[in-house]
Amino acid sequence: MSTHSGCFARFAQRRLPLLVAAAIAGSGTAFIATPALAQSAVNGVQSFNIPAGQLDRVLNDFASASGVVLSVDASLTTNKQSPGLKGQFNVVNGFQQILSGSGLQAVQQSNGSYSLLPVPSGASANAGAAVLPSVRVQATNDSASPVGPDFGYRATRSRTATKSDTPLNETPQAISVVTRDQITDRDSVTVSESLRNVAGVTANEFFGRRGRDDVIIRGFTQSNFLLRDGLRQYTLQFFGNEPWGLERIEVIKGPSSVLYGQLPPGGLVNVVSKRPQFTDSSEVLLGYGSYDALRLGLDLNRRASENSDFAWRLNVLRSEGEDAIDFVDRERTYVAPSLTWQPSAATSLTFLALAQDSKQVRPGALPAVGTLLPNVNGQIPLERFIGEPDFEGDGERFREFQIGYLFEHKFKEGLSFRQNLRHSDARVDSKIMFPGALQADQRTLNRSATIFDQEVRSLVVDNQVEWKFGEGRLKHTLIGGLDYFGYDQDQISLGGTVAPIDLFNPVYGSPVNITGQTFSVQETGKQFGVYLQDQMKFDDKWVTVFGLRHDEVKIDSFNRLANRLTVTDTGKTTGRAGLLYLADNGLSPYLSYATSFVPVSGADFSGNPFKPEEGEQVEVGLKYEPTGKNLSFTAAVYDLVRSNVSTTDLLNPGFSIQVGEQQHKGIELEAVGEITRGMSLSASYSYIDAEVTRSNTGNEGNKPTVVPLQNSSLWFKHDLQNAEWAGWSYGAGVRYVGRSFADAANTLTVPSFMLFDAALYYRIENWRLALHAKNLTDERYISSCFSTGSACYPGEYRTVSLSANLAF
Repeated sequence: MSTHSGCFARFAQRRLPLLVAAAIAGSGTAFIATPALAQSAVNGVQSFNIPAGQLDRVLNDFASASGVVLSVDASLTTNKQSPGLKGQFNVVNGFQQILSGSGLQAVQQSNGSYSLLPVPSGASANAGAAVLPSVRVQATNDSASPVGPDFGYRATRSRTATKSDTPLNETPQAISVVTRDQITDRDSVTVSESLRNVAGVTANEFFGRRGRDDVIIRGFTQSNFLLRDGLRQYTLQFFGNEPWGLERIEVIKGPSSVLYGQLPPGGLVNVVSKRPQFTDSSEVLLGYGSYDALRLGLDLNRRASENSDFAWRLNVLRSEGEDAIDFVDRERTYVAPSLTWQPSAATSLTFLALAQDSKQVRPGALPAVGTLLPNVNGQIPLERFIGEPDFEGDGERFREFQIGYLFEHKFKEGLSFRQNLRHSDARVDSKIMFPGALQADQRTLNRSATIFDQEVRSLVVDNQVEWKFGEGRLKHTLIGGLDYFGYDQDQISLGGTVAPIDLFNPVYGSPVNITGQTFSVQETGKQFGVYLQDQMKFDDKWVTVFGLRHDEVKIDSFNRLANRLTVTDTGKTTGRAGLLYLADNGLSPYLSYATSFVPVSGADFSGNPFKPEEGEQVEVGLKYEPTGKNLSFTAAVYDLVRSNVSTTDLLNPGFSIQVGEQQHKGIELEAVGEITRGMSLSASYSYIDAEVTRSNTGNEGNKPTVVPLQNSSLWFKHDLQNAEWAGWSYGAGVRYVGRSFADAANTLTVPSFMLFDAALYYRIENWRLALHAKNLTDERYISSCFSTGSACYPGEYRTVSLSANLAF
């Protein structure tokens, strides 16, 4: 930790988790405008500077800035544009300008609020405009799409947790959604970075800054099980989804195998692609920042022609930059075209494609002695590169191509069918230098070299039938499905030797001697799953969810070096059950139970095939959506057990037995939305009591590695309301990551750290300018350690970036 901010940071670290928890619990106070202020807002003239764009976003900005209650059915604003609002207007004239040419009108209700309605045939678009006597600030999002786009920071619906369009407050499970506005406002350049404010998630704080989607949920690593548009991606952790091409990022917490098959028990992350809209829009991004970080982006959306059933969209991004660590750089090219055919309101077919080429030199790890622990030679510079620039000049290169479609048709009587499919082809070419033991002089580090090549081809398809039926007091949403996931991969690894390096006076240029293959495996996997789930709603108050699924998994793995074929052929049934109550005051208490599984390849000493790892969780929670507020709160308490964990067979060296077990008990608090006019908030707090409950290696009762005891975060953005500051906004945030352990014996502790972020924004006409500073105080810290302290990863230094977005 740097000396210039250490005293304040140490003081704040001891208190931040409690402060954030208190903020989440106490920020639900509604802002109520007095009659005088409301009348002034309607009849008085205000200064507005809202750029042209999608109608839903323009209305959201106007409602927030003017202080009106506006109820919006999202289906009315879909694919509509607005000219925006610039100049001096009262509320009535402001609505008229924003809605001009849209065929919609703002109609005042008896309670003084506004509702958005179609203009009656033959009437003027300005009909129904009136003044507002007394209002509460609100821009509602209750009828939004389950895949976005969303209003502001708060999403209200999702399809991922249930595979049906379900409000979040009616889902008996902890769910977090990071909206497009959150990604943009925090200038998140990776998916991991986008998830830093999500309760129960540790992201981008381990394995260093390797440009991948590194995610831990409830203490379990989920990095190799990310979904895109509800379909699993199989990339062995090498792929990093580009946030520029995403509409939202969803986190489902706890076991989720009942709908998606093999998954670790912590949960899942689903990234949702930007999709074509039936209104023309364009956006250009230009960004530049610390270490010559450059980003150029294009988001182009067009309807094929007026009244056409076709719309297309093209997302393109080129990024490159260096790093605080010597010789480290990265670059990425991303292209994602998409096409939607919507011949009727009942039928939709969207084709999605993606091509991504990423390349980087991976930041290396340093020993604990000299970073976390004393070193007789002093502190090792955290920017030290332990590799060889000539050998790692090509670094890691990842190329992936994806193509697929999302199809939906709605029949009569509440019946609908969906089929989602994606094929992907990926290749990794990697040259990496790994740290070895630190020699007795505490300055000479042993090293080894690895060349790793991998090719992966995968196909995933999910067929879903949904039937909504029932009248009166009991209603059902029945989901049945059959899915398939298959992959074929080839992996080759070569090892090499290289001379040690002096960490305090490095001399680069040592030759690397590749000694031969260390790993060569060809693997084919197939998973077939069938599932059934019933969501029932009784008296519009009680919600129950019951689901059951069975999977058959076969994995053929051929080790070319050992000339050995290992076959894993297993089946597993998983399920879920949940109960939730919708109270009139916005509270939704719930109780849920769920299980999960992950197949394990191989066999024990006796030749018995390994059983799948299993997960089992009980969760109790409370969701709260204050009436008339664009704000939501979630609290969850869970008990999660992972069993059949492989551990070393002490009686038969070189073999494993499945006697391990972990138990994670935790608390999560989260708040997101708009707390007052123009003030958006995202806050979270997590506590994880993780323990190894069964083991044959003497570490029972210890904490698993890389699982912080506490995490908390707070981010807010304030859009200034007074006329002289029209167009200006600012944001600020703080992130706290608690201590964790580096080794199974819990002998080495990675200290907690806390980082501050800030941002300044300005909108003028169609331009949005933003200045971001991350790790504002330039803290120097270690984010995580592995291998008893031989590999410790430095955290990010301070970065400052300037971006400009042009919408047209």
